[in-house]
Amino acid sequence: MGVVLLNVSIDLEDDIWKESLAKHNIYGTNVIAHDVPQVKRQYGLNTIPAYYIINKKGKFAYLSDEENRDLLQEFRDLVNE
Repeated sequence: MGVVLLNVSIDLEDDIWKESLAKHNIYGTNVIAHDVPQVKRQYGLNTIPAYYIINKKGKFAYLSDEENRDLLQEFRDLVNE
């Protein structure tokens, strides 16, 4: 499997979330978090929006921060694991 873009909304009302999806045509798999405090605790979120790479084993994956890095290749390697 390739990459899945999972967008987790923290809207308080389902109707507002659904209107936003219809209006903005947001790419990816879109879900809503009904228990925002639990989601924040489970994933260690302190700010919204937050962007993470989670590998196929459900673990956080990171790209290097070295000076001469090839981020695209590193990302491809993660996808191919």
